[in-house]
Order: sequence, then C-alpha cells, then structure tokens
Amino acid sequence: MKTHPFKAFLVIFILSKTLGIAQQTVTIDLSDRYQTMQGFGASDAWNIEPVGQHWNLDVKEEIAALLFSKGITGNNPDGIGLSRWRFNIGGGSTEQGDDSNISQEERRSECFIESVETVNGQEVVTYNWNKQSGQQWFLNAANNYGVEQLVGFVNSPPRFYTKNGRTNSDNTNRFGTTNLASTNYNRFTDFLVTVLKHFDDDGITFSQISPINEPQYPWNSNQEGCPWKHDEVYKLVDKLNRDIIDNNLDTKILISESADYRYLTGIKDDSDKSDIIDNYFDPSSSYYMGDFTQVLPGIASHSYWINGSDESIASVRTATRNKADDYNLEVYQTEYNLLGTHHDDKLLNTLFLAKIIYADLEITGVSIWDYWTAIERERWSQKNRFYLLRLIPGGGNYASLENTGSVTVDKNLWALGNFSRFIRPGYQRISTTGADDLNGLMGVSFIAPDHSELITIYVNWSDNSIEINQSLANLPENLVSGDADVFVTDANHDLTKTTTHTLGNTYAVPNRAIVTFRTPLTPTNECNEPSANISHIEAECYDDMAGIQTEDCDEGTLNVGYINDGDWLKFEGVDLTNQQSVKLRVASGNVGGTIEVRIDETDGEVIAQLPLNNTGGWQTWKSDSAAIISTSGTHDIFLVFKGGEGYLMNLNHFGFSETSIITSTSNSHPIVTDVFPNPFHQSFNLTLPSPSPSSIRIFNSLGQPVLSKRFHSNQIVVDLNDEPSGIYFIRINQNDQESTHSIFKN
Repeated sequence: MKTHPFKAFLVIFILSKTLGIAQQTVTIDLSDRYQTMQGFGASDAWNIEPVGQHWNLDVKEEIAALLFSKGITGNNPDGIGLSRWRFNIGGGSTEQGDDSNISQEERRSECFIESVETVNGQEVVTYNWNKQSGQQWFLNAANNYGVEQLVGFVNSPPRFYTKNGRTNSDNTNRFGTTNLASTNYNRFTDFLVTVLKHFDDDGITFSQISPINEPQYPWNSNQEGCPWKHDEVYKLVDKLNRDIIDNNLDTKILISESADYRYLTGIKDDSDKSDIIDNYFDPSSSYYMGDFTQVLPGIASHSYWINGSDESIASVRTATRNKADDYNLEVYQTEYNLLGTHHDDKLLNTLFLAKIIYADLEITGVSIWDYWTAIERERWSQKNRFYLLRLIPGGGNYASLENTGSVTVDKNLWALGNFSRFIRPGYQRISTTGADDLNGLMGVSFIAPDHSELITIYVNWSDNSIEINQSLANLPENLVSGDADVFVTDANHDLTKTTTHTLGNTYAVPNRAIVTFRTPLTPTNECNEPSANISHIEAECYDDMAGIQTEDCDEGTLNVGYINDGDWLKFEGVDLTNQQSVKLRVASGNVGGTIEVRIDETDGEVIAQLPLNNTGGWQTWKSDSAAIISTSGTHDIFLVFKGGEGYLMNLNHFGFSETSIITSTSNSHPIVTDVFPNPFHQSFNLTLPSPSPSSIRIFNSLGQPVLSKRFHSNQIVVDLNDEPSGIYFIRINQNDQESTHSIFKN
C-alpha cells in the first residue's frame, strides 16, 4: 500500500476583482496510487432500536432508502449508498432499566442473552433472538439493499459477565482495568461467536466484529462502555481469533477503535492504553497481534478531538499515517461526528464534516470511514452536529422515541453522500495536487478497480468561488475520459446533478460547497477482441446477435437495447480459465428479465445467470455480479435474454473476473464427494467420504445464501423445491476441509 505524508504548500490565487473568483490548476495523476477503499458507513446506535420497533413502516423505509439506496432518479440519488453498516451488539442495560446507571433510555441496549443459570451443575445460557428487533429491522434492510460490509460492534460485554453486573464500569476503583470478570473471557467470546453464527445461518454475514470500543475511557455511567488495558485486549483478541477459526466463520476482527488518533502513535494519558500501533504490530511486543489470521491488517481509531486548527488537523493525521506506514498497516476511521469543533451555522457544520472526511482520506489515508449516529434528535441547541437524518418524534424533540414521528433530511447526509455514493469498495485513491488547502479548496480522487470511472470530490471551505483547471496525468493510452456528471451539495443543492463537464474546460467550484465529478473512462478502441480484456467487454462489440439494436448511452458510447425474450448476443474467443464471476452493467424501465450466460451455442451450457428487475429507467444503470460455474478454455459466449412481454432491459458492458462473489474461508481443501442428479428438479443428493459432522451452505448465482445446515450423515438429501430455477453453489465443510460444487436446478 503506497501512501505519502500531507504536503502543505502555498496555492497561488489569480483573483478577479470584478468576479471574486480565484483560479488554480489541479493535476490528477493516475499512476500515483494509494489506499484502496473498503467503504463508508454509519452506526445504528442509539436511536435505531426505538425507531425500528415503534415507528411507522413508511418512515422506516424512507430512512433505509436514504441510507442504503444506490439508485439515482433524475438528477438526484435516492440515497447515499452506504457500503458499511455498524450493528451494536448490546450488553443488556435495557433489561436493567434505571438500575443500569444509564439515564437516557435510548442509550441503553438489549442483550441477546435472556438468562444464565446453573442447572445440575452445568451452566445454561438462554438466548432470545427477538431482542434488538428494531436494530434487526434496519440490519435486514441494509442486507437487502446489498450493503457490502455488515459490522458487529460491542461497547460492553454482556452484564451477565461483568465484574459489577452492569454494562459500564461504575467507577469502582479498578484503575481503568476491564469490567469483564477474569473468569469470563471464554464466555464473552462464546457469546460473540454465537451471535455471529446465528446471523450467518439467517443469511446475514458480518464481515467484521469489533469487540472493544474506546478502551482509554473509564465509562463510569451514561452509556454502555468498558475500559481495557493492552494485556486484556491481547487476551480477548487471541481467544476470539481462535474461536472464529474453530467455528469456520469468515468474520475479521477490527481493532482497536481508539478514542482518537493520538493513542495510536505515542503515549497519551496511560501507557497501558496508548502507543497502540507499536504495541500491537511490533513483532517484539508482548501484545503482538500481527500474526492473528482473523485480525484485519490495519488499525481502527475515531477522529474526535483532533479537529482544532488546520495545522493540528494535518499534523496529527500525518503522524498517524507515517506510523502506520512503518508496519505497512491500513488505517480505519470508524467513528466521527462534531463532538469538538462545531459552528452555529448548519451549513458550516456540514462543510466541516466534509473537510474532515477529506483530511482522513487524503492525509491519514484511511480505507474505512464511518460516521457515528446515523439518526438523532436535535436538542439542547446542538443543531445538526450528531446526525445524518433528523428525527422529530410525535410530541416534539424531547418526546419519547416510542412515539412514531417524521424524519428530516439534513445536508450532513448529502455531504457524506458526495463520498459514499460514488467511492465504492475497491476504488483506489490517486494523486490529486493543487487542491489541498484546508482553509480553501480541497480535492481527493479515486479510480474504479476496472478503470471504468474516475471520481474527484472537491470541498470548498472558502467564501469565494474557485475556478479550477483540471488535467489528467498518466492516463493510460488505451483510455479516454468522457464528460463528467457533476453533483453539488451547497446551500441550494442536495447532492444534485447540476451539469456535465469536460475536464479540459475550467469549472467554478461554488463557495461553501462540496462537488463530486464522476468521469467515465472508456477504452479508445471500444471493440478490441474480447481476449484483450475480458474484464470489460462493451455490449455493442458483439460478433453476432439476434433481435437487438444499439443506441446512445448516457454513460458514454453505445449500449444495446430493444431486447425481447429470446434475443441474444455472441462474443467469440473468450478464455474462461480461472474465471469465477461475471459482472454486467444493466438498466431496465420495464419488468426486467434474466440474462443467461451460455457457452458455445445459444442453447449451450448455462454457466451463469443474472435476474434483473426494473432499475428505474432505461438509462438508470446498475452493476450486478453473478458467480459462474468453473469453466476452462476458450469459448464463444452467448448472452441469452429471457423474460416476459415487451422490451426487457439494456446492456452497456460486461466482464469476467477471477474474484468469487461467494466468500471463501481461509482453510480450503478439496473434499471428494458426489453431487447428483445435476441438473435436478426439486432435490439432489450428496455423498460425503464419512459420516462426520458437516456444514452445508448453499448460495444462489448472486452469492446470496439460501440454506445453511449441519448434517451428521454422509448420505444427504437437500431440498430446494421453494427456490427458483438456476445455478446454485454448494459449500461443504467437514473435518476442517472444504469443497465447493455447482449444480443447476431446472
């Protein structure tokens, strides 16, 4: 991972006295690469629970769409397309009520553990999976919207396992040691793994688990929280790492959610809770966790309290980046809102939020950026410091959240959306010079992994409009940039597409504004042979077809359209060796249909299929991926379109990848087994080498789990009668060995 320290330099302004517009040159260098993004997110603490439980369905659906939708209607995105969602795994303060030492009801949280009892000398832990139902409603909504990373985070161990029976430390003279009882480390990690497995079995897979939060604080009262020292963190993570592996989970461990960046790079307040990077990633340290296979290769921190002067914003982040570089670590910013620096003007608060996102991306070089409270009320003259969406409960700002109410969209949402909606997981930061003035114009750029688009976001903190001349350096010879869609958030716009822009022309970035350029990058020779780049094949470059026509595409060049049931496209000479998935760029203003990927003939073997619903318009494009049946050698590819009456869909481009959309585990070994019949109609049979316990998981072609079950026989019948026809993938885990098979349902 390549990074660089923040370079502060004097920006030369050419100031027009009549227009008040400054000019500067911005260079975007595609050869200078830095961090690759995992995503942007927000958390469900604290108000999601009562809203999910008590508010009207239409309001909940409105909130979910605004947070998770990636659709665009007209000139405005439907939502900000969060790619991460943080789910608070509660400790049980709600059940304690006023005895919890937490006065605000919404800051309490339920616990999935109903009771812990001793029966006949054995400990019995009873779970109630109906707890946290409001949070679970939004967790399911995030999953259904296709949010890429679901993250479970913990503020306190369950109250059943703490020293004082509460979910905060209650200031009981423990000098900042953990509130987890010394005999309960195993119980705590068992609880976490049980929660992960429960949701995994229900088709909700947590990409990450964060077991501790801001361990530097005493957490005496007012919310769930738990202090931790380095030796306690090490003991917990060591045990959790082994438990995750033993239970065949894919979840990664996120550490350590420090209270601010300064705890990462040196001694602050307490040597047993700071200098975290050296303590956790220096191989000579007693607390070295760099070889724990489930620990993410990075360090998480919150960026509160380090947002005073521009000099301190830059210097603290530069020190963090430099220290992380010493160990080749990623940096994750996992909590932020305006706790410290804030303004009396809501728009300035929004712009300051964008300024901090820029600083964390460009200076710290973070690959994760998470906001804290996605929804909150506005009370005590706090303005919009603590929310993306403002809740107004029935009865007013101070009324109970059990009263259903309404939600107001704040510009904070759209400010984050200027980044989160367009910088998708896998996008890589590239060099942007000429726009790094924290008191003026700031710019940061990212390129898509398939080089299909360039995203540049500008934050103009100044009172003046700034005219920029943008140039692309080291653009590969086989690519050409198209006209950019320009999305603006300012006093008059909410992430609104205002114009299209050619990068060679000047553009005036409005004062006090956030502007996103979405620039398509297109191969100069649209119709290269598919073998030249099978990751990106333009649909109009077919070798043969039946029934389709081409038309101008809003994303540049052409797309194929006017597709009816039974129409097809042929692409000759595609080498499918080692390819595991296909990605298609599609749109539909009708009911949609299904694209079958067949080899060699129009009625040849189906190796992948992708169902498509109405996307909102014939030029409202979305990218979807499907797993493909393992196929070797060079084949002619046929895209066969199936559906009902009328035109079904449009197709812009597609491509193959060696990356599977069905997540694999780290311990993967072949298992000799029979899977028959194939194809099948309602059920099929599995024959395993031995009757040892085996875990069977089945995914559809989109990588979505449809069945997860444990068997104790080597002769297994699997019933998929309720699932639609298509390709399915079977993952079998037995005796720490794993095998994946494909099967087709008629």
